[in-house]
Amino acid sequence: MKNDLEQLLPFVSKASRYLGNEINAVKKDPEAIDLTFAFAFPDVYEVGMSHLGLQILYHVLNSMPGIACERAFAPWPDDMEAEMKAAGLPLATLESGIPLRQCGIVGFSLEYELCYATVLRMLDLSGIPLKAAERDSSWPLVIAGGPSTCNPEPVADFFDAFVIGEGEEVLPELCRAYLRWKQSGEDKNSLLEALAGIAGIYVPSFFSITYNDNGTIRQITPLKKGCDHVDKRIITGFSHAPWCAKPVVPYMQIIHDRAGIEIARGCTRGCRFCMAGMIYRPVREKSVDRLCELSRETLSGSGYEELGLLSLSSGDYSGIQPLLGALMREHRSKKIAMSLPSLRVESLTAELIEEIRQIRKTGFTIAPEAGTQRLRDAINKGFTDTDILSTATRIFAAGWNLVKLYFMIGLPTETTQDIEGIVELCRALGRLDRRKNINVSISTFVPKPHTPFQWEAFEPAGSIVEKQQYLKDSLRSRTVKVTYHDHRLSLLEAVFSRGDRRLADVLVQAHSLGAGYDAWSEHFDHLLWDQAFKKAGIDTAFYLKERSTDEILPWDHISYGVTKAYLLNEREKARRGEMTPDCRHGQCSGCGVCDGTDVKPELYPAGPQTAPHAARGMIPEPDPFRYRLAYTKEGAARFISHLEFSSSFARALRRAGLPLRYSQGFHPLPRVTFHEALPVGLECSYALCDIELTEPVPAGDIRHKLNRELPDGITILTVEENILKSAPAPDTIKKYRVLFPENSGLHFPGTDGLDRSIAGFHARGSCLMQVEKKDRSVEVDLKKIIMDLALDADGKILMTLDAAGHSMPKIPAIMAVLFGLGAREQKSLRITKMKS
Repeated sequence: MKNDLEQLLPFVSKASRYLGNEINAVKKDPEAIDLTFAFAFPDVYEVGMSHLGLQILYHVLNSMPGIACERAFAPWPDDMEAEMKAAGLPLATLESGIPLRQCGIVGFSLEYELCYATVLRMLDLSGIPLKAAERDSSWPLVIAGGPSTCNPEPVADFFDAFVIGEGEEVLPELCRAYLRWKQSGEDKNSLLEALAGIAGIYVPSFFSITYNDNGTIRQITPLKKGCDHVDKRIITGFSHAPWCAKPVVPYMQIIHDRAGIEIARGCTRGCRFCMAGMIYRPVREKSVDRLCELSRETLSGSGYEELGLLSLSSGDYSGIQPLLGALMREHRSKKIAMSLPSLRVESLTAELIEEIRQIRKTGFTIAPEAGTQRLRDAINKGFTDTDILSTATRIFAAGWNLVKLYFMIGLPTETTQDIEGIVELCRALGRLDRRKNINVSISTFVPKPHTPFQWEAFEPAGSIVEKQQYLKDSLRSRTVKVTYHDHRLSLLEAVFSRGDRRLADVLVQAHSLGAGYDAWSEHFDHLLWDQAFKKAGIDTAFYLKERSTDEILPWDHISYGVTKAYLLNEREKARRGEMTPDCRHGQCSGCGVCDGTDVKPELYPAGPQTAPHAARGMIPEPDPFRYRLAYTKEGAARFISHLEFSSSFARALRRAGLPLRYSQGFHPLPRVTFHEALPVGLECSYALCDIELTEPVPAGDIRHKLNRELPDGITILTVEENILKSAPAPDTIKKYRVLFPENSGLHFPGTDGLDRSIAGFHARGSCLMQVEKKDRSVEVDLKKIIMDLALDADGKILMTLDAAGHSMPKIPAIMAVLFGLGAREQKSLRITKMKS
């Protein structure tokens, strides 16, 4: 299966999405596997691989004997998905190429509602029946977890079970229950009953939903004794929670292309629109010492050049300044950048800004959310205009040239004055320094489950569009850029966010019409969804209106610990404009998460609030020690682009622990020089690069250490010490070996045809072809470029070119002229650049 998929790689963009042999990817011995767990992410590779939870759970499951966790992502619809369908290939795991329908468990990560149609698309491409009721014990167990399962009802018909809450402990329990069931030989219902007995597992078929004539829920009826609701699972002792010290390192640049360590989980700020702030309670922090240990292990195991300190609000971490100081002192010599992707105005002290100034200077983000103090108080976002302006002043003074502002429109109790307040606040920020740039992002409020605003209405479409246009027109400026979300996407999100099981029919209809990848604007088709709702007989207005506080909500049997009484009280306080203090500072807010359980906030003493700054300024560099490396790039590695190869090579150098010499500037890079950039799809049996080290290392040690860290197909052949600084003049004589693939289903000439074409070329006086440049077309005579052309005993074409003084055509284009190949045949050629 994996070999079949590899044959499609020449015909897709970003082929490295599908290789599955990245550094730290786990491929177990098939003979030792009792259960293959397919971790399915319903989006493209670069989105899924950016999620820290995937890396942690991948490590947790692969640490278990007999269990292989392998990944699957949604193939890009414009190329790979179409190619797979044309070839009749089902969706399979990256590591081993096992079709998902042959795995024991297929587990989807539901990070956002707009991925639901893509889930169906992946199941369909796998050949797995969409609905759980259609799957007996011969099919994989299909489960889901992630934040969107806080209301799993819209997709309940498609899944056998859901993980509610945090998965590090419950997933191993689920897998062990599956293996016991598999050995028992019992029916599927026996498995579901066993899973329902595990804390944090929701089996939707064990609950029956009935509806009133007005469309509201009449009753949620448990069908299994003792199973009337499901409580979320939560990790305690968070400082020593499961971790992945050797994350899978992608070749391609992913959305968050860095190592990440989770410094804290949960947030008690209590923003009333924020689902994450409610469902991940209570706050749990890791100690500074533990985080320093994890950062050391993760950077060593990955080779990343950037470390992200991750949480819902990184600046709220109790020991953020001591942590930054410790990390900077330890990793500064290795030029590791630090990023804090989630900071709040309240936590941006002058001392913290000074620490951050030393480690990054890209954009800085402030999230006022609302334009007036009144509305910020209503949503429990308590900082003032003065806080925002003074923070921006400190940011600009510290040298940042860009501030990003996040606002939300359509919030409960919002008035025209609140929208005008956004304009006034942005203008006031612009007046602080007219040389600085401000990016304003406008999102639309979507009422979410388990929040104080779960009962609120979604803003009518016309009103949203009017507000978006007003803000865009009012903030026109050379230094202000305004972006906003498509209101139709927000509407779809709002429907599914608070939806019920009747929406399953909408998803089936949308799938039949071709829905999927809806978070990607180029693939979202609102007319398709309008048609799907119509065919299913569903009126979206029902799901967008304000809900009565008396009605049963679709997720009422799913508990995240925060009580409905607390949410109702917070809703009333919002209407009165009253704030609720952060409970981490003392007084309990009464949310209910800690009541009657052993679950408590886990906070670590802040320690000193100022930490010694890492040494700044230019550090004199020692004289470099230069080495020239000869290497191969063969097999699947040919599908790694030069940019991806450069990044992968630099990270391999870091993992190898070599004393690297770095470039100067704010984004220092290892001093590596590649003598040529190899195009995607071209193999090379001999290529050169130069590296610089700060101290001497035996050539044999460099070769040995690097070969342990490089991907399959990339091998260091030789290492030459003490080379000159300048690279040799490029060799204009280039040799290639070209193989026409067999059994490809394409039209290639046989050996006799190749012989005739080669003989015909040699007999011609000239052989003209057009070479396309950026701005013009150039005519080239191949007779003046091709020095030698022959067929070897194995049927491979051997060709020697002299590029001196000529515009060099691409090798597949030369093959097309010589042998009459079409576009698809050109892409499928196996071309190797040989040592000249």
